[in-house]
Amino acid sequence: FFNIEDEGKSKRERGPKYTEGWVEFKSKRDAKLIAKQLNNQQVGGRRRTPWYDEIWNI
Repeated sequence: FFNIEDEGKSKRERGPKYTEGWVEFKSKRDAKLIAKQLNNQQVGGRRRTPWYDEIWNI
């Protein structure tokens, strides 16, 4: 799920800007496992992508 930034703040023509996002899991066990694996890990992807140096914060 994603929250979209208020339209009054952003005047971008490309599309919506998201302020935060989250994932919901059916089981607490799976959620804890994924959180342990992704927390403080590099988002990654190709070097030229804008999110290459970003870090997961879970």
